[in-house]
Amino acid sequence: DPVGREGFELSDCYAAALGGDAQGAAATGHRGALPLVLMLAALAWVCMLSNGVLPAISSYAYLPYGRRAFLLATVAGIITSPLTSFLFFWLPSESRPLLGGLVAVLSSVAGYVLYLAAHCHRPLACHTSGTAVLLILVIVFSGCTNYVKVLVSTVA
Repeated sequence: DPVGREGFELSDCYAAALGGDAQGAAATGHRGALPLVLMLAALAWVCMLSNGVLPAISSYAYLPYGRRAFLLATVAGIITSPLTSFLFFWLPSESRPLLGGLVAVLSSVAGYVLYLAAHCHRPLACHTSGTAVLLILVIVFSGCTNYVKVLVSTVA
């Protein structure tokens, strides 16, 4: 049945969601297609980094610092994931600038981890503060990744 409960056709809803009808868009709460496409592109970027790229190269980035650093970084990432998803209940947000900032932080951290993996034959600060920096990077990356995923699901 193409007619909705309120008496208007569903194609009107799709036009309003895509920004074709300003009055319908305001009534349904949609702001246009471009912000939605940008949020979904950011989500695709974050998922590509967190599910594909960084898990594939993490051993090259973490193992030069030793087995203990590798295990600590792996466990810290695993523990941080559910904690930051749960943190969203106490720090909810629907801010798109926050989303953009977190994606920028994620991209920066991912770039640094890629750099560490590319230079695994001579790791940076291996005998000094390298392990602590590595743990902080993993916690920030894992936390921001999950917060961005929950934030996109709330804003979109």
